[in-house]
Amino acid sequence: MLEFVDGVEAVEQIPASGAALVLLDVDMPRMNGWATLRELRHRQWDGAVLMVTNYDAVPDRVRGLEDGADDYLGKPFDCAELVARVKALLRRSAKMEPKPGRVLRLGDTLVDFERQCATRNGAPLSLTRKEFAVLAMLQRHKGRPVPREQLLLEIWEIHQDVQSHTLDTHIWRLRKKIGDTGRSSGWIRNLPGQGYALAPEAAI
Repeated sequence: MLEFVDGVEAVEQIPASGAALVLLDVDMPRMNGWATLRELRHRQWDGAVLMVTNYDAVPDRVRGLEDGADDYLGKPFDCAELVARVKALLRRSAKMEPKPGRVLRLGDTLVDFERQCATRNGAPLSLTRKEFAVLAMLQRHKGRPVPREQLLLEIWEIHQDVQSHTLDTHIWRLRKKIGDTGRSSGWIRNLPGQGYALAPEAAI
């Protein structure tokens, strides 16, 4: 287990540490937890993040999730709950490992689920673990809509719709990375009342 004295040290060392999960407090010296989280995601570190903080109001939880947190635990908390949430996050990360032998083509974007890498027009494209998981889940349904509740439950294990902003944020970022229009003619289609689906012409 690694421990960092402040947000700046965390940002400098976590990406190269091989850590699968980070417990992140909002109240940290030099760089607070939200800023640290944003910088880690900006650097394409895609490990699991559990925010542990006194700021437990709904807007604070939504803010943390939109910034890239995977779960949010308010203080004070029971140690048994903390351990259970950590185990759940690690199980979730394991479930998101790619299946071998699958390359998804979205126009000029290629997504290799075996190697967990992607390119656009031949140039490397940085996708996070959850972005790979979203694409893999949409692909498995072969153009049929996947309800947003199912995406939230299977990828984030989120049951409450108040936290569903995280799905919209991830879809928006994913569309931007693959050059998607985001309209009905795009690769990732938002079907009102039904969920999200890949365009039928997406190839694998």
